[in-house]
Amino acid sequence: MRRLPRPCALLIAPILALLAGTVPVWAHPMGNFSINHYTSITVGRDGVRVLYIVDMAEIPTFQELGDLNAAHSARLTPAQRRTYLAGKARSLGAGLQLAYDGRPLRLSLRADDLLFPPGAGGLPTERIYLVLEAALPRGAGTLSYQDSNFPDRAGWKEIVAGNGGRVLSSTASATSRSRALTVYPSNATSSPPQDLSAVLAVGPWSGAVGRALPAPSAAIREAEAPLLGQNGSWSALEQRLSVKGAPAGSTSWAQGRMDALTALISRKDLSPAVLALSLLIACALGAFHALSPGHGKTVVAAYIVGSRANASHALLLGLTVTATHTAGVFALGLVTLALSHYIVPDQLYPWLGAISGLGITAIGITLALRRLAALRRPAPGHAHDHTHEHHDHDGTPHVHLPDGRIISGPHEEGQYATL
Repeated sequence: MRRLPRPCALLIAPILALLAGTVPVWAHPMGNFSINHYTSITVGRDGVRVLYIVDMAEIPTFQELGDLNAAHSARLTPAQRRTYLAGKARSLGAGLQLAYDGRPLRLSLRADDLLFPPGAGGLPTERIYLVLEAALPRGAGTLSYQDSNFPDRAGWKEIVAGNGGRVLSSTASATSRSRALTVYPSNATSSPPQDLSAVLAVGPWSGAVGRALPAPSAAIREAEAPLLGQNGSWSALEQRLSVKGAPAGSTSWAQGRMDALTALISRKDLSPAVLALSLLIACALGAFHALSPGHGKTVVAAYIVGSRANASHALLLGLTVTATHTAGVFALGLVTLALSHYIVPDQLYPWLGAISGLGITAIGITLALRRLAALRRPAPGHAHDHTHEHHDHDGTPHVHLPDGRIISGPHEEGQYATL
């Protein structure tokens, strides 16, 4: 068995050690731009309760914190926390509509809480918990609910109808697929629920039907329990927030290690030697990443073969592709950052994708037209080294030689006379 050269072994060894020994830091399972909301409606003896949870991914949280402090820090003072949470409770509560037989019900805030669970790359995520209640008539009727918050943002939108003894039927599910936004299924991004309204048939209240609802704070504690451990620390579930329900596989495994590398090199207390090693590992990982499908390798290979390029041409072309690929990533990031102040990223991404597709299509059409035009043009420098036989007006044949002389004939069989 052949052994790896010593330079390769010295390079691969620290990479394997890094990948095997780091603790993964996961990104949000619904995407870094997502805003997810969950509603649990419970009809009890004395009224109706709405537990409303908003789970913001890293980027929306970063934007929210930017309005509170210049450092975008989740370490808020008690006064900042109270003011921010009170404002969010008012704005989010205004986006929730509850009606009984068509008559609006007034929702009152009974409890709230705010958490900043850790996210990818050292960025926090944000979770807002609200418990709102409204009095409910004792007679039978129809209870309708509508959530109009964040209509343009992608994310998990789920409504669950609990039963305090008076719910006869409901358009909402009786159980939560995400367990109150704590465990997202493995196919969360491909088929997230988009439930924004629900209708419940409510039976009449009597002494034997309906039970009192527990304290409002108990609903929040129950929803937070899977995420919080002892002594205020984050639970094991919270520490792997982004892979809630994700299948074990190479993609999830590798992504976690990439995030761990990002967290490592983003530290500010690294020595120059560690920084140099990190850059070396990053270059190696980038090279391995370039071997994955995509990145225009098929087009580049076809060009090299078609143009019969040599090794130096291939190297120059590879460096050009690398530079333009990196510049394109930076350009896309700057455009997204600039326009995200005016357009939410969920609406911006489809436009950027369409523009990119149209640009590639235009380049392809241009190259095809140039190729067709080149095929229609005669090849330059084509010389005729063969003779052409022509006939005079009287029918006598003559031949034009390459040197300009003309011979006519035949005077005798097989013989021509030079003119």
